[in-house]
Amino acid sequence: MRKTKKALASLAIAGMTLSMVPFNVLAASPVPTRIAGNTAEETAAQIADQTGYTGAAILASSTSYGMVDALTAGPLAASLKAPILLTGAGNTLDAATKAELTKLAVKTVYVTSGTAVIKQGVIDELKGMGIEVVSLGGYDRAETSVNIAKKMTGVTKVAVANGIPDALSIASIAAAANEPILLTNRDALPSSVAGYLASTSITASDVIGGTGVISDAVKAALPGTTRHAGLTAYDTNNQVIQDFASSLAFDNVYVANGVTGIDALAGAPLAAQSQSAIVLTDGKTVPAVAAFTYSKAAAGSVVTALGGEAVVPESIRAGVAAGQVSEVPGDKELAIVSVSALDDSNRYLEITFSKPVTGLQPSDISLRNADTLARYGIKEVQMSSNGLTATVELYSRDDDDVVLAYQQDYIVTVNANGTILTTTFNRPYSFKIRVQDINVGDKEIVGYVDKGSAAGLKVTLDVPDSMDFDYEGVLGELVQVWYNGDNELVNYKILSTDAKEDSIEVTDVDEIKLLGEDEKYDISTEEYDNSSKDKFAFYVDGEKEDIADYVDKKFNFAKVGFDSAGDVEFVSAYSLKDVVLVDSVDGDEVVGVDGSGGFDAADATIVKDGKVIDVADLEKGDLLFYSDDADDEDGYAEVLNKKIAAGEIDEVYDDSIEVDGDTYNYIYDSDVFDYNNGRSIYINEDGDVDTVDSDAAESLQAAGDVTLYGDYAGNLIYIAGDTALVDGNTKVAVLTDDILGYKSARDKVEIDALTQDDDEVSYDMDLQDLDTITVDGTDYDIDNTSGANSDWNASLIGTVGAYTGIRLTDNSTTEPSVDISFSNEADAGSLVKLHLNDDGDLKELEFFSSPSGLVGVGAITASKTIEAGDKYIDGKKLTADTIMFDATEDKEATDAEDYTISAFGDYEGSEIDEGTYIYNDDAEVVAIWYDSTTSDDKSYDEAVVTKVLRNTDDEIVSLTVYAGGEEKTIKVDKVDADDVEKGDVVVLQYNEDNMNLVKGIARSGHDIDSNYTNRIANGSVSQSGVDVGNKKVTVGSTTYKLADNGLVLDISDPSDISEESLSDLRGESNVTVVLDAQTGLYAKFFLIGASTSTTPVTTTGAVTYEDTGNGVLYVDGTPYVLSTTTALKTSKGSVIAIGNTAIFAALAANDQVTNIVVTNGVVTSLVGTAVASVQTAADTMDTEIEALPAAASATLADQAAVNTAKGNYDVLTPAEKDFVKAANVTKLNDLVAKMATLQASADAAANQAAASAVDTEIEALPTVTSATIANQPAINTAKTNYDGLTSAQKALVVAANVTKLNDLLAKMDNLQGTTDVATDKAALALGFGGTDVANSVTVDLTLATTGASNTTITWASSNTALVATDGTVTRPNGADVQVTLTATIKSDLDNTVTDTKAFVVTVKGQ
Repeated sequence: MRKTKKALASLAIAGMTLSMVPFNVLAASPVPTRIAGNTAEETAAQIADQTGYTGAAILASSTSYGMVDALTAGPLAASLKAPILLTGAGNTLDAATKAELTKLAVKTVYVTSGTAVIKQGVIDELKGMGIEVVSLGGYDRAETSVNIAKKMTGVTKVAVANGIPDALSIASIAAAANEPILLTNRDALPSSVAGYLASTSITASDVIGGTGVISDAVKAALPGTTRHAGLTAYDTNNQVIQDFASSLAFDNVYVANGVTGIDALAGAPLAAQSQSAIVLTDGKTVPAVAAFTYSKAAAGSVVTALGGEAVVPESIRAGVAAGQVSEVPGDKELAIVSVSALDDSNRYLEITFSKPVTGLQPSDISLRNADTLARYGIKEVQMSSNGLTATVELYSRDDDDVVLAYQQDYIVTVNANGTILTTTFNRPYSFKIRVQDINVGDKEIVGYVDKGSAAGLKVTLDVPDSMDFDYEGVLGELVQVWYNGDNELVNYKILSTDAKEDSIEVTDVDEIKLLGEDEKYDISTEEYDNSSKDKFAFYVDGEKEDIADYVDKKFNFAKVGFDSAGDVEFVSAYSLKDVVLVDSVDGDEVVGVDGSGGFDAADATIVKDGKVIDVADLEKGDLLFYSDDADDEDGYAEVLNKKIAAGEIDEVYDDSIEVDGDTYNYIYDSDVFDYNNGRSIYINEDGDVDTVDSDAAESLQAAGDVTLYGDYAGNLIYIAGDTALVDGNTKVAVLTDDILGYKSARDKVEIDALTQDDDEVSYDMDLQDLDTITVDGTDYDIDNTSGANSDWNASLIGTVGAYTGIRLTDNSTTEPSVDISFSNEADAGSLVKLHLNDDGDLKELEFFSSPSGLVGVGAITASKTIEAGDKYIDGKKLTADTIMFDATEDKEATDAEDYTISAFGDYEGSEIDEGTYIYNDDAEVVAIWYDSTTSDDKSYDEAVVTKVLRNTDDEIVSLTVYAGGEEKTIKVDKVDADDVEKGDVVVLQYNEDNMNLVKGIARSGHDIDSNYTNRIANGSVSQSGVDVGNKKVTVGSTTYKLADNGLVLDISDPSDISEESLSDLRGESNVTVVLDAQTGLYAKFFLIGASTSTTPVTTTGAVTYEDTGNGVLYVDGTPYVLSTTTALKTSKGSVIAIGNTAIFAALAANDQVTNIVVTNGVVTSLVGTAVASVQTAADTMDTEIEALPAAASATLADQAAVNTAKGNYDVLTPAEKDFVKAANVTKLNDLVAKMATLQASADAAANQAAASAVDTEIEALPTVTSATIANQPAINTAKTNYDGLTSAQKALVVAANVTKLNDLLAKMDNLQGTTDVATDKAALALGFGGTDVANSVTVDLTLATTGASNTTITWASSNTALVATDGTVTRPNGADVQVTLTATIKSDLDNTVTDTKAFVVTVKGQ
């Protein structure tokens, strides 16, 4: 049997970009000043080369979202002696990384992310290279950091970070010290990190970052902590490097971009080798730490940039090397940042400044009432150690309750560092409240004052847009709030963090059970001060309720707040019965995986990780629980990605599974919360979200490890894992012979087929051994038992030796029989599905017989063809995975070994014009069988016009349109279409050999091959007519599905067309549907506010008579009225003639026409399919092309004839071109392409010869080490010859030779520069004025700034007060003074070549 051939794409290297890496010529061994590639992956590979590590590597994602997983990989890389390499978001391993893995002979790769980030295709590719893959990815970034840490041994200390820059700041230092880096959240130490620390003997930890990124509470939970922090991430980088300076060597310092971060990640193990620091820059400024690293560096130290100049400009690298800081903390303008009160009486104020202030006294501060200008005395001022904060005490009487009034403006003036600063202070009202309700949409919170004279007072506060407010964080907690007279929140502080999130059950009117915690809590009986009002509040779905009405009720999401005694004081409970596995967000609509459900979040509150988030912040894979009706029908949702178990499924039961010894129900019983699904979900083998049954559970079990996700109560919600086909290994197959029926003791069949895997199979079996026979998607379970009164009996049709098929008879006699014919759906060439059990036995046989059902078979014909790149056939969607069975060898009689099997995504053959296809209930084509191909040169694309450009002949030359999912501008081949305007729906016609040029425009009244008329529909959409999740819209009574790259556009105003969401179609009364094919229900556009009319089309035949006097054309005897605007076109849309007179001149008797479009009784257009007046030139062209040789045998000697033919073709009119045979046009184009290829080959040979000559010349030069200045002429000649090459020729010069030439040029510059500096040093002298000499200087000196050899001379003075660096002399009062002037002479050829010369002069006193 012939194996299926798989095409391998070949990669042609068109050119090579040489990135020269400069080296410091003073280093004992060359240290690069930049390590860079064209991409982050290439840069990482370059860094890996520098490490010298081989055998193992760490693979991280180069994406912004995936890089976070690898933040902590540096120490492990150093521990394993493995470089960090990168790959992108795609399904294939990055080419540069793959090459580096091979180069470094890597046998083990540690992968820092799961397959959601680093795709399974990459993992499979690694394994295919013979590499062992070790997965380090965890549930989140914190768990990943723990997994990485566990791979390290001998650990006694850890570093803890939160943000990306902070982790990178410590990376090389921690790597050198064998110190793992763990990731934490700001306010809570992740359980995975806490568990790891508890299980180890770690005694010390470095906390990287201030309290803004890692709170003191988290710091307190860590062993033996030392915090290293600054005001910003770059300040923290500065502080880390200074704090660890004693363990660092500054012979080499690395610089990386702290915004992108990716190069610093890859550079950590390299920097660790030399105990080097990594300086982070924002890519625009030299950070303050540069001054410190410069102060520590010795002569010859090298600063190396990680990444290209786009991320670390050379000016930044040089600035770090020179310690020239362009921005330091405190450079911002001095100002008062804030004034706040420290006590309720406002006696103590705190003033915060933007930069440090020194020497502040009470007399430097004044405070006045803004209305009365009354002054308040300043008693004392205390400054913080960093000078940024002043604590001010005001004079007051001891019995003053309030020193400064609330809600009153006061003017604060401070004389700070000699600068007068002024601001206004206003003390807002403040209460301690228990927040009981939040309204995110209206930006409002509601709480009740907890204690004091106002206890029980309801406070409703508005949250300003400018405030970063934690809505979910305050809910149920005690919060200190400050607000102004407009009840607008000014500030807040969460005082308690006791509230818990869990599923709950109301077990009694005075008791609540937290289901996840499995603990019961009493309801608080506490009352507000001076009141009999209970503090306890109970909310359900956002509304305040009486708890007594909910006894024995369960809620899967609740936030529970507690009083100081530990009793429940507040409950906000939600019943979120719907669950969606998030795939994407469309506007305000949340769309589930494969359209599985959706949630309209326009007004909804969404909570994730204890925070209210925007709908746009949802991530693919989030498990979203929601209720459309909660919060007064605004909607409420929570993301809960709670992993409850992971591992293999040990056992599968009829309603549950066992994992790691624990049982989890996938069918919810009466005690479980009432989810609308009724059972757990998973993603099936088709990529669809489906509910779990025992078959699905066994499929998941067979595939390997799973991860279980649940709600707070531990109910199993989602099973994540691959699926394997169990008891239903389904194979699409083609029958290679008619199914043969025969009888022995029972009815039997012989089945010979070829599966999609290119396996030839044969079955000889009893019909009764089949469990099921399926026909067009309907299952018929087989039971041939005598007396059976259910299921179906399967038997042969016909007589012995002449059986014609299989008959399925209903055992209950209520349903009609179903016949399967051996000469139709069961004959050779028919597509079937074989369902096998684990032993390979055929248990279900699936046939396809009808083209009209949800599942069935369709025909490929000359009028319904398929070609590469098509998206649909007859409204059924073609996918890249559609299976192709090529039977062109011998049609139905094709032997199994002569079939070729491929996937439609790989198909590049000719147009298929004969065959069959089968499709599923998603209207997707599953497989194609074909036995004939042809070709067609036309392609069509639907579009909505937004701009039209016409030439001076009023022909369209450019269109801006919405097409293919985007707005774009395309060229048009001078199409005469004066009726096309902005907002019009059109169908663009292309020739397939040039998909960048529109050849025709089908539109209302001017159709091409019915491509317009058959694609347009119009109607209204009801409020319930949009299913965003499944991308389905019902327009009128027909349901359409938005195609890939489909759009919703509002074209009600053609001058302002806008993209909309599917949800915006709800309630629209005027929606136009533009189909993605002439048949089917996939829509390319839904258009709001436009109606497109269609015109009847009549297809007719031959011209029989022309009545020129009356303007009537007779076709097959039928009269048609022509007008002065009637257009006669070719079938490809080119104009033959416009107007009745011209059309009568163009047409003759027996010419053939079709597609006659009539509007109001007058022909607007018609198509000529055989027009003698046009065909004459085309026939001549056909003769000329046919005389040319075939492209396969053509040589450059044929170029003149080919060019002549191409010139003759080009001068044909568009209509004449349309009548040239398609095969001849293809032949001519192939010949033109062949000539270009042959000419390119000739050119390539010449280019190689030129490049080889330069290679020979360079190779004849001495090595860099042995070259002397005497070689300079030969080197310069070689450089001149290299520069004279074209770009293509330069790309062919051996890279090593280019490097050698550049290195030789650099050495010549160095040698010549050394000579120049020495010459100019010897000639350098001071220029004395008047009669001055060196020991008697009274007037200005003349100091040379350039040497005769173009060197640059700069001067330094030991006493600039007497002799300035420009030679200006200022004589001292009194005694003479000696001054040393030092000249530094620098080469203009190589700025690293310098020398100095000192002169001592005596400046005479006066």
